[in-house]
Amino acid sequence: MSADSDNATVVINVNVAEGAEDRYLEWEQRANAKAAEFPGYIASEIVRPTPGVQKAWTNIYRFDSTENLQAWLTSPERAHLIDEIADVAEDSRQYAMSGAASDVDNGHTLVVAHRVPPDREEEFVEIQRELHRRESSFPGYQGYELLRPVPGVSDEWTALIRFDSEDAVRAWMQSEAREESLRRLEHVVDDYDASVVGSSFGNWFSFSMVDGKATPNWKQWLGVLLALYPTVMILQFVTNYLPGGVKSSIPMGDWFFLNMWMGNFLSTLALTFVIMPPLTMALQFWLRPNASLKVTVWGTVLVVGLYVISILIFWAGCPGGCSF
Repeated sequence: MSADSDNATVVINVNVAEGAEDRYLEWEQRANAKAAEFPGYIASEIVRPTPGVQKAWTNIYRFDSTENLQAWLTSPERAHLIDEIADVAEDSRQYAMSGAASDVDNGHTLVVAHRVPPDREEEFVEIQRELHRRESSFPGYQGYELLRPVPGVSDEWTALIRFDSEDAVRAWMQSEAREESLRRLEHVVDDYDASVVGSSFGNWFSFSMVDGKATPNWKQWLGVLLALYPTVMILQFVTNYLPGGVKSSIPMGDWFFLNMWMGNFLSTLALTFVIMPPLTMALQFWLRPNASLKVTVWGTVLVVGLYVISILIFWAGCPGGCSF
């Protein structure tokens, strides 16, 4: 029900004065670029309001630790940026949470922050269990997490309830089952606030959405190819000595289908859990949708250079061509 991880995320909802949306978006983009300069930065994302579900603008920051997140949130640089936009940011609410990013790749997340007196925490957790049982039976339900307060960043408990669509979120929020549980909750918490985030930032390119724009497909393709080539080559060396390889006395035709399945199984396993997360982290400056033309050009040159290096490495290790 809860997540334990070094990662720390803050979700900030801001109500923007009518007519100031373009100015606010430009400010958010500058703020995110400044956050990216801070140690431990992983990703940031801007989510526009969703009519009928969420009227506030949402900015999400993810850092590799609570300490680094707090350093950004309390920095003089961010304080100066906030002063710039104070006249159009009418109201804001901040939800801090610890834990790794979700592995759900789409949908909408209901974020509910609660201020809970220390002597009511046990009762609060029990009511949350009841809420979880009820919401998990609703169509479109995908997952639930209850996250404890993050010291130094937020003193609120945060519940995350994921659904596969806006309609599913709306159905749960308007349900009698939720209202009944909330009536019990009101007697336990000092305050609570709910908002909906149309993002779960949980795939290989977890920072790939900025203001509704995704990392270009060609960059994602080049990034996957950069990881895939050495992965496949290394696995070919390994599986070459399994039944069906050229070193085997068993004819290749008898085991080719099994070798292919094993190769695909191992390569996708390695890519998903071992290689792609650190690779996308290293290339995030280039993969971000709002990367400048200069960054895009130099990042592309870097990736192509890494292609050449990997090819040369395997060429040097395969003087005979490594015919499998």
